[in-house]
Amino acid sequence: GTSETVKTYNKPIVREQVNELILTKVQTGTNTGIPGTIFTWTKPDGKTEDVKTDDKGQLKLTGMATGIHRLKEKAVMDGYEINPEEFSFEVTESGITSKTDVAGKDMAFVAGNTNGQSAQLTVSDKVAAGRLKLIKVNEHDKKLPGAESTLYADEACTKPLAVKTTDSSGVMIFDEITPKGHTFAVANESIAQDMLTLINTMLPWVVV
Repeated sequence: GTSETVKTYNKPIVREQVNELILTKVQTGTNTGIPGTIFTWTKPDGKTEDVKTDDKGQLKLTGMATGIHRLKEKAVMDGYEINPEEFSFEVTESGITSKTDVAGKDMAFVAGNTNGQSAQLTVSDKVAAGRLKLIKVNEHDKKLPGAESTLYADEACTKPLAVKTTDSSGVMIFDEITPKGHTFAVANESIAQDMLTLINTMLPWVVV
């Protein structure tokens, strides 16, 4: 008989190299994601694109061109202050690195590579202060200037936040209120006119 030589060829497996950055938008001091936050993404060629966080407060950038990219918050849902800082990062053939010192900017960054480790950027937004407008009147609906009230951070009135006095129109505005959704209380400490007996009248409310 005769012998035959059989040659085989094994095609090498080439792993796909993918760069990916995951941005997570959260409320400062918590892990609460902020959905619908819009960022302006500036690419290495100068072109811009608006990208938005999902219902978990995240967005993903993948398949990015090499070079310097920039992200800056453009809009956020009511109740939060926009983080004004811009974040720059560089995409290379080996991964993604930060070009921004994030210290003191309410940001955190973990570098990524093209071997399956995504870069992670966390951007925090502070809760915006709420405002409460009170108009003091007597039983005859007469506006009361010079009436003093204290805003408390608890319904038991043990944690004072601010003291205000009504203006000539009987109006006072508390603007030191944060976070939203927290229950506060107002106590009428003194009334300068009309001899009203409103001392320590409790007016609990919720900032909206």
